[in-house]
Amino acid sequence: MKYECLEETCKKQFLFPAKISKPLTEKSGTVILQTMAVQGDMIETHVCPYCQSLNIQETTAPTQGIANVYIYELTTGAQTELDKLLAAGYQIVNRYSKQYHLEKPKPAEVKP
Repeated sequence: MKYECLEETCKKQFLFPAKISKPLTEKSGTVILQTMAVQGDMIETHVCPYCQSLNIQETTAPTQGIANVYIYELTTGAQTELDKLLAAGYQIVNRYSKQYHLEKPKPAEVKP
């Protein structure tokens, strides 16, 4: 999960927002809906770590579909079959005991 600053002067993406604590007053009471927590007489808000703007939004990375899944059993000797699968575009997503769990992502669509 990533965050993006929506300010015109910043527009940067980041993984973790910064936190700012401010004293709770009547004027800042309207900000409570956007805050993370209210502790005593302090309010804690998430802000952009670059420009300290409250105008941030969560974004999700585009996900690729999976074209094929393959489970490869390890044997003794040379593992040339595993090397061939990796060269064919499979990626190792998990390894457990004597098995490799491989996934092949779908090719990205080219838009004109």
